[in-house]
Amino acid sequence: MPGDTKNICHPCILWIKLILSASIPLLITVFTVVTYIQQKDISERNRQQDLQIANLTREEDQRLANELHYQNIFQNYIDDVTNILYKDHPNEAMFITEEKRFFYIGRKTIITSRQLNSDYRKQLLSFLIVTQLVPNSKKSN
Repeated sequence: MPGDTKNICHPCILWIKLILSASIPLLITVFTVVTYIQQKDISERNRQQDLQIANLTREEDQRLANELHYQNIFQNYIDDVTNILYKDHPNEAMFITEEKRFFYIGRKTIITSRQLNSDYRKQLLSFLIVTQLVPNSKKSN
């Protein structure tokens, strides 16, 4: 009988050794798969963050380009109207009468205001009030 227990335990020991030797590669495989999934998730999150940053950068670049565009249009208008109003023109034939000069300024104002955003339109109106090209409703009775 003592020999029978040795024979019964011998296959059990073989199975235990087999399971232990197979568990190491199995654990390595599980570790590799889990690490791969985590890295994939991290990469996807990083990609999403990069896309958000790129969109924000593009939006900021567009906003700055628009601001510069409005600034240039406004500055050109101010320079042109100031030259017409306050500087001596060697070529006075351009404006035969004061009426034509103010008609030109009015036309330029309309064209320019269509190209500006609301902030610059407010500045344009302030300029017109300061230069007395339009009456100030607060001062007039």
